Amino acid sequence: MHQGKLGAEAEVRVLLRSRREITAAAAALTPEAKHPTGKKAQVEVQVRGNMLKVRIRARDSSTLRAVMTSYLRMLKAISNVLAPLVESENLKANQ
Repeated sequence: MHQGKLGAEAEVRVLLRSRREITAAAAALTPEAKHPTGKKAQVEVQVRGNMLKVRIRARDSSTLRAVMTSYLRMLKAISNVLAPLVESENLKANQ
């Protein structure tokens, strides 16, 4: 996280196990990033190989912290949903 002339900025990179998980996570986050509730921050969601990258730009560090916390919570929720599904798929594949 750093604060520059244009405000505060941070980037979160998350490694996921499969392309399917990355695609699902990006699909879940993209609508919120494209249609934010306010104009205080901008969010970009990108997929790079097995990595999901979330870049947040905000007008100040307080706004950045609030937006980053929201996205980290969404990522945790996505992880909680995907983990049992991936485990189930792995069990089926090993039968």
